[in-house]
Amino acid sequence: MRKTIRLFLVSVLILGLLLVGCGKKSEVVGEVDGVEITRDQLDVKVEQAKMMFEAQGFSFEGDNGTKMLEYLERDVLDQMIQEVVLRAEAAKQGLQVDKKEIEEQLASIKKPYDEETFQKLLKQQNLTEETLKENIEFQMLVDQLFNKVTGNVSVPEQEIKDYFTSNKEALIQYKASHILIQPEGDTED
Repeated sequence: MRKTIRLFLVSVLILGLLLVGCGKKSEVVGEVDGVEITRDQLDVKVEQAKMMFEAQGFSFEGDNGTKMLEYLERDVLDQMIQEVVLRAEAAKQGLQVDKKEIEEQLASIKKPYDEETFQKLLKQQNLTEETLKENIEFQMLVDQLFNKVTGNVSVPEQEIKDYFTSNKEALIQYKASHILIQPEGDTED
């Protein structure tokens, strides 16, 4: 009798695990070189970006907020696609990051904070220590790739000056501390 009950419980457990494993698969919102980007992955990254904007005082309320959120989602998806492409190129170039370097960088980031404060900051950014390590690893990989691709490139100083002089207007950037976006059709009188 006990064997039957145990066998029944094990069967129920296995069936439960199989049902969870066969649950609804997240919608694929992008695919690059056979790597799928799912709705769940995108939503996590969008939420992280949204939290950063909100920490700076931006609101996603109203029509403008909705439009900004749509733009943010497209931008985050573009970044995720770029990450896949850059990782693929780094692998093709035989580049990789030593885990020790990641740990050293993480330690450097954590140094100014006690553990409780650091964990609180991670939570505010909707990050885990593992995702932070992944971000560090990716940035180091991009740096390696950049250095490998541009390492032997040199541009004469005169060519730089000539380019700057002939493209001065296009290179000027303006900074604004506050931009008011009005819905189409609304004008101030």
